[in-house]
This record gives sequence, C-alpha cells and structure tokens, in this order.
Amino acid sequence: YLKWQEAVEDIQGLREIYETAQKLPGQVEKLVQGKDLTSAAIIQASTTAISVRAQLNDEMHIHALALAGLERATAGAFRVYPIPAGPR
Repeated sequence: YLKWQEAVEDIQGLREIYETAQKLPGQVEKLVQGKDLTSAAIIQASTTAISVRAQLNDEMHIHALALAGLERATAGAFRVYPIPAGPR
C-alpha cells in the first residue's frame, strides 16, 4: 500500500511539473528569436521537457505495478482504478 501511495503522490507532483515543462521549449524559442544565440537553449529546454515526461511515465509504471501487487495481496478486495492517462 505504501508503494502505491508514494507513486500516487509522485505522479501528482510530476503532473504539475510536466505542464510547465511542456511550455518551456516554446518560451525559450520566443526569448531566443532575434538574438544572436545558438539553438542550444532550445535543445536543452526540449531535453528537459522530454526528461520530465519520461519520469512521469516511469512513475505511472511503478504505480501500476504497486496497484497490481496490492490487488493480488488482498485477493482483489482493494480496487482502485489506475490514475487516468498520462502525458499526451
């Protein structure tokens, strides 16, 4: 149960960060436009967004595994539907 609860909390925290991270490449591109900067900043922002998405996917996987173990241990008495779909 504790693994499942921890995964739920981690997912909720990462979802907030994910929303911000998805907007990051666009915001950096707006800042870089018209200036003599390389595209390294845009690449770094995109890499950060992808990294956050991967972390969220990993936590959703851990959540599913913990929930499956919890349902198996309680012979199906503990039923919680998985957290809705991940990143789009």
